Amino acid sequence: MSCPTSETANFFGQDAQYRSKCAAQSFTSFTNVVLDNNTGLTWEKSPSEENYTWENAGNHCNDLNSSSYGGKSDWRVPNPLELQTIVNISTYKPATSSNFTGIPTGADDFLWTSKEYSFDTSYAGAFNPYYGGYSYGKLKTNAYKVLCVSGDELVAMTSSDFTTSSDGKIVTDNRTGLMWQKEYVEDKTWQEALKYCADSIYAGYLDWRLPNKNELASLLNHDKIVAPYSDFPDMPSNWFWSSSTRVIDTYYAWSVNFNNGSINNGSNKGSKTYGRCVR
Repeated sequence: MSCPTSETANFFGQDAQYRSKCAAQSFTSFTNVVLDNNTGLTWEKSPSEENYTWENAGNHCNDLNSSSYGGKSDWRVPNPLELQTIVNISTYKPATSSNFTGIPTGADDFLWTSKEYSFDTSYAGAFNPYYGGYSYGKLKTNAYKVLCVSGDELVAMTSSDFTTSSDGKIVTDNRTGLMWQKEYVEDKTWQEALKYCADSIYAGYLDWRLPNKNELASLLNHDKIVAPYSDFPDMPSNWFWSSSTRVIDTYYAWSVNFNNGSINNGSNKGSKTYGRCVR
C-alpha cells in the first residue's frame, strides 16, 4: 500500500512509516547454513527433504547432530518465536528471507515447530511459509518438513519481563524498551485502529502507534497452557490488529489471536476487533 504523508490522511500509521523503530534483519549465508546476526541463531539453509510427523520431527535434527552438520551438534526443532524471526512479510510463497532455499511454497505446506497445543495435545504448532503465519492446530500425525535451528533458544516473555507504571497506565517491555498502553479498545476496523493510535495522547505521550506484526507477536507466550497466550497484564483472550498489511491482498492485515496463539494475515480490514498502541 502507498503510505500517506499526512497524519490526517486515511490509513496513516502503517508499519512501513516507522521503519526507524525496527532493527533490520541481518543474515550471513554459508554453504549449508544461515547465521542470523541479530539473534545469533544458526539455521539449516534448506529444510528436510522428507516429511515427518510431529513426534518424529526431531529425528531430522538428530541426524544433523550425528554428522556435525555445519560444525554444530545442538540442532533442534525451532519454537514458534524463532521461526518468526526469518519471516519477510514483504513477500510470499515463501514469506521467508531470501537467504533460505528449498522452502516449501504451497499454501497448505507447513514447517513443524516444537510446541504442542495445550488445549488438545493431538495438535501441534506449525509455521506456514507461504504467508509467514503461525497455526496452532495441526494434527501431530500430519507430515511436514523440518527446518532445524542451532543456538541458545529464544524464550517467550513472561510476567517478569513487564513493568507496569505506578499509575497503572503503561506497561514497559523490559527486554525491548517498548512502552504499551495498558488499556485497549474494542470494535475497531483496521483503519479505525490506526487512527486511534495515531491520534492518542494517552498518558501524556503523543507518539503512540499501532504495533507492527512482529511487535504484537512478541507479546505471545506459547508456553502457556491456558488462554490467553500471553503474560502481558490483563491480556484479553481475543485477537488484536497490527499495522502490517497482507502483501498478497491489501484488503487484509496481520493480526494476533491471544486466544489460541495464532499469527494470522487473513483478517479483513473492515472487520472489527481489538487494538492496543505502542511507542
